[in-house]
Amino acid sequence: SLAERLGALTVAERRRVPGLEPDRAAVIPAGAWIIWELLHWTGAAELLISARGLRWGLVQDLSRGSA
Repeated sequence: SLAERLGALTVAERRRVPGLEPDRAAVIPAGAWIIWELLHWTGAAELLISARGLRWGLVQDLSRGSA
C-alpha cells in the first residue's frame, strides 16, 4: 500500500517524493494510514480530494446532479 511505501522511507527521502509537500514529510505516513483506515471503515473503494475546497466540490456535485 502507499502508506506502507511512504512509511518505509526516511523523512529526507519523503521530502524528495514528487507531489508531496516537503514540509509535511514527517506526517505524511500517519495521514496515509488515517485515510486507509477511513476507506476500510466506510467500505469505500476510493477517496476524491479537491484542492479547491468544499464549496467547489458541492458546486460540482450540484452541477452534475450528484447531490
